[in-house]
Amino acid sequence: MKPSPDHNFIIVSFEGIKNKKHSEIKCDFNPYVKKIRKLDGWELSITWDSKIYTDKKTGEKPYFTYLLCHRAVEINSP
Repeated sequence: MKPSPDHNFIIVSFEGIKNKKHSEIKCDFNPYVKKIRKLDGWELSITWDSKIYTDKKTGEKPYFTYLLCHRAVEINSP
């Protein structure tokens, strides 16, 4: 996905994680304006948040947990 001024999320891989999975992190700022790039190293201030919703078919109340970034500071740029 190409970065866009209207996106409020970033895709990251965490340093030190062996399986190199990527995670989507929602931002409460515009990452496009901060010029966050794929190969840059950033220190992120992250919290967990969850949304609970009601499944219309079963009536169960599952939840979705996501990461929310409040602050990003560049520490390394190639």
